[in-house]
Amino acid sequence: MTATSLSPAAGGGSLILDDSAKDYANISGFGVGDTIDLRDFAFSASTTIDAAKSGFGSLDAGLILTNGAADSAPVYFEGDYTSATLAAEHLKPSFASDGHAIGSTGKFGTAITLVST
Repeated sequence: MTATSLSPAAGGGSLILDDSAKDYANISGFGVGDTIDLRDFAFSASTTIDAAKSGFGSLDAGLILTNGAADSAPVYFEGDYTSATLAAEHLKPSFASDGHAIGSTGKFGTAITLVST
């Protein structure tokens, strides 16, 4: 799905990605209350996000999530979602279990929601 734009519905929409290792698409319109559900990326209390400018197509920011294990997931956004910009706008990503089991691993996926601080 490269070069396709995906947009969650405004104000509380959800975007479900079943295969977080794939290069999905540009994600645009991610705002407060919206959730990106990475169904196959194991949630951990130590999940972190590393935001950096991206040079991929029309993308403005690439986020790399890590969960304390060997797993990582790239998520690409149109717009400025770097840590500095989010802090200046009093926003931050919130991580939680999505409640969906990942096969028989005993682990659950990760939900990322943009929240006001």
